[in-house]
Amino acid sequence: MEHIFQNISLDAKKSLIAMLIILSEADGQYDDNEIALIKDTGLKMGLSLDEIKAVKKKPNSFRFELPDNMKERIQMFYYLLFMIRIDGKITIREKDVLKKVGFHLCLNPDLMNEMLDVLEKFKNQPIPDNIMAEKVKKYLN
Repeated sequence: MEHIFQNISLDAKKSLIAMLIILSEADGQYDDNEIALIKDTGLKMGLSLDEIKAVKKKPNSFRFELPDNMKERIQMFYYLLFMIRIDGKITIREKDVLKKVGFHLCLNPDLMNEMLDVLEKFKNQPIPDNIMAEKVKKYLN
């Protein structure tokens, strides 16, 4: 099965990994689940372990690149939302970093805030499938 980001450029793949790394470091702690998400995402996109490790060493050392279409940028943001939720706590610092990263993804600040509100509302439970899609839909029109 092809990963959703299989066809984006190498720099865009590394950019997503770098954003995940930066976000995972925002709370000052590395959680095993965060490390696993970074590794799994990189491998599924076709990056090697060496490429993932190189990005981890210097997440700002390569050209930051975004996918051309907004749908892929929003999908990247989903990964970032999942990252801040994966350790069971969402800190103010993580939210701030997420918003800065979302700005680099050219996302609407209101959309980011609505998606963060959904995370808070469903902090300790699964997020119903349709809720995030409904939030995104109104900003894509």
